[in-house]
Amino acid sequence: MQRDRIVFDSMSTSGVKALPIVVVNDEVISTGKVTPEPVIAALKAKLAA
Repeated sequence: MQRDRIVFDSMSTSGVKALPIVVVNDEVISTGKVTPEPVIAALKAKLAA
């Protein structure tokens, strides 16, 4: 799965500070500690595109 490869690559580059990793349509839209609002906005933008 492409999604798994993206997560593994992010983890190998940034380590645990990359968690959580949010992937939509095989593209990373958020990594690391964030508040929910930016993630929700990024999800809405990706789904609207």
